[in-house]
Order: sequence, then C-alpha cells, then structure tokens
Amino acid sequence: KGWIKIHRKILNNPLVKFSKNYSYAEAWIYLLLRAAYTNQKVLIGSEIYNLKAGEILTSQKKLCKKFGWGNSRLRTFLKLYEKII
Repeated sequence: KGWIKIHRKILNNPLVKFSKNYSYAEAWIYLLLRAAYTNQKVLIGSEIYNLKAGEILTSQKKLCKKFGWGNSRLRTFLKLYEKII
C-alpha cells in the first residue's frame, strides 16, 4: 500500500543493471521512468511533438532492441500493459 519515489537517474546508475533480455517487470519500470513527467514539446528532426505527462515517444523497433525482444513479444507485452492500466 502506498507509493515510492524512484528518480529517473536510476537508469544511468552503474549499480542498477537490467538484464540483456528484459523481463516484463524491467520493461514496465523502464517505460515508467522514460515517460514524460510534464506536458512538453519534443523536437525530433524537423517535427515538433506535444507529449502529455505519462506519454513516451519511441518506436516498437527501438523498444525491441532495448528490451532484447522480438516484435511478437513486444506486442503481447504492450497489449497486456494496456489491459492493466
């Protein structure tokens, strides 16, 4: 019960190592820590994207590479993730 604070810098901490092939828990924590914490504008190339708090701007290809997963596993994870939110 309750909540805890985890600083986003934990992703850069040498003592915190995520496995080469992320578990669902590691992927979930990664997405939480990478999500925008306020509404913000992000410039990528010549495009400006308006992110709302809680959103993340990435691609399935980048997530597959980061998590060490294939497309099928990522899609399954994202569908499960949508159902529990």
